[in-house]
Amino acid sequence: MGVNICLEHARRYPEDVTAQVLISGTVVPPQDVMFDSNVVDIAMPIIESFTKKALK
Repeated sequence: MGVNICLEHARRYPEDVTAQVLISGTVVPPQDVMFDSNVVDIAMPIIESFTKKALK
């Protein structure tokens, strides 16, 4: 996910970035390509619900 973080930083703070060399990354969200599976899409609502309850 480091490439996505670098891309987001460049988008938010273009004055900080002159150039980038990115290796083995994707411009789509990692859960869309991770393990060629949609398991994150299925689990994410459960994780978010648990997190909200745990932070109360």
